[in-house]
Amino acid sequence: MKNSCWSVLFVLGFQIQSAFAQDTSLELEHMRHAVYFLASDSLQGRGAGSSGAEQASNWIINRFEEFGIQPVINKTYAQDFQYYIGTQRIQTNNLLAGTNGKKPFKILVAAHYDHLGKGNPHSLEVFKDKVHNGADDNASGVALLLSLAAWSQVNYPQGGILFACFSGHEDGLYGANFFAKNAGTLLDSVQWMVNLDMVGRLDTQQKPAPLYLRIPEKAADWLAQLELPKQKMLKTVLRPTATPLDYTPFFEKGIKVVTLSTGVHPDYHKASDDAVRINFGGMMEILSFTQKLLEALPI
Repeated sequence: MKNSCWSVLFVLGFQIQSAFAQDTSLELEHMRHAVYFLASDSLQGRGAGSSGAEQASNWIINRFEEFGIQPVINKTYAQDFQYYIGTQRIQTNNLLAGTNGKKPFKILVAAHYDHLGKGNPHSLEVFKDKVHNGADDNASGVALLLSLAAWSQVNYPQGGILFACFSGHEDGLYGANFFAKNAGTLLDSVQWMVNLDMVGRLDTQQKPAPLYLRIPEKAADWLAQLELPKQKMLKTVLRPTATPLDYTPFFEKGIKVVTLSTGVHPDYHKASDDAVRINFGGMMEILSFTQKLLEALPI
């Protein structure tokens, strides 16, 4: 009888382990697919206002719909806005959605989905008129955000999370600033913002690998006081900075903010920032860390 019981427990344990492995493998494949699509040549670098950015926008909306993540502004996911670069008018949109349609939202998770397109003056190439696919910057952040959105529908016990994909980032943080100023009541209860920007190049040559937590230079030491999740392969490194980021207008509204990043690398703002260079295993580690972080945030 004892041997029989142990056999049943062993089989159940194996089945659970196998199911977990399959789920993990499927999640990795979803992130890989997201990065390879968003960073494909066909999207021509997702320059804000371009047809490639519009394709990216529509694809992200389809993922929100697929996961059951609900629109939060006038039954639409797109928040249209425009800005000018010199005399050139850029017409584009942010993408906004919320888990389970629950309000008020206490947490905002964000990532910008635009990149440099072709010929953008922010390119660090000698010859700038090349497609800059932006696999790490920031297809990786969007892929992670989408995985968190799917996870939050069934695994996040505290309620709703507001998700935002910003455009106009590379030209000057236009999308983040527009949403912060035109959010209506969506931000009234938001206490925390977790921004995902360049999370695809975890340096696993370092043991453990550093995950940088960028916070405003003038921020209080709230993050240092928070008991951050433990992740065996990661070490968290606080990076206070005065540089404006997508979180800046939200910090100015009194929201506690942090940007997760694996840091700048030699392919930053170059045509060589391609999907083949992404560390998807590292992204899985960061996904696990971020899930634990969202669960740990006091709201």
